[in-house]
Amino acid sequence: MSKNEDKKAYELIIQIDKELGEVNYRLLFKESIILKTSALESAQESLYYVGIDSFNFNQEITSRVFSSPIPLSETRTLIEPFMYLEKTKFGHL
Repeated sequence: MSKNEDKKAYELIIQIDKELGEVNYRLLFKESIILKTSALESAQESLYYVGIDSFNFNQEITSRVFSSPIPLSETRTLIEPFMYLEKTKFGHL
């Protein structure tokens, strides 16, 4: 091989290595985003279920409503987020 052929082969090897590196980087980047998203979703789900398990409606809401004198409008504001739960329960009967 001549020097020019060696140089051309070397340049092609460098170009192929660079292109493969870019493709590999993009794939790894995409996979890392998917993995991070899955991990975040799993963490959110875990926190949700921990919150559900530790939340006691009677203690947190009912006792608050009946033990302290609060205006009716504030009582509605306090229980409003939970109203859809009752609607769902009755909707399936």
